[in-house]
Amino acid sequence: MRLFIYIFIILFAEGSLAQNNSVRSSGLYEQMPVYPGGNGEMMKFISKNMNYSVCTKASQDCSKGLVGCHKMYLSFIVSESGKIKEAKVLKGIKDCPESDIEVLRVLNLMPNWIPATINGKPSDCKMNLPMNIMLKQKYCSN
Repeated sequence: MRLFIYIFIILFAEGSLAQNNSVRSSGLYEQMPVYPGGNGEMMKFISKNMNYSVCTKASQDCSKGLVGCHKMYLSFIVSESGKIKEAKVLKGIKDCPESDIEVLRVLNLMPNWIPATINGKPSDCKMNLPMNIMLKQKYCSN
């Protein structure tokens, strides 16, 4: 069976965690965090580094209901140095916990981002990353 996976990414900021752990409104940022090269480059990075066999193994049985579009919700902080920290899956693919582990692995491999700034200084910023993942099996009867 062949598995085709398509990933669509929408990125948005939720707020900032300052050094004193107070949450800041996203309106306070002069510049939001940016993946080097933008969202298109981020999608390429994720596609290149994802181990899709994790999802393939988990979706061998069409009856598990894994074939189709799934939305994952991820959260992480882009630190003032641009590093990803505190990455977590808010909502993963049902019956495929392996995908959560794999997505977190890839997030932690990312190169440093250009951090958010407040008053010209780099600042931590909490980000949400919804990902639409389309799983299709060529020979599935669904």
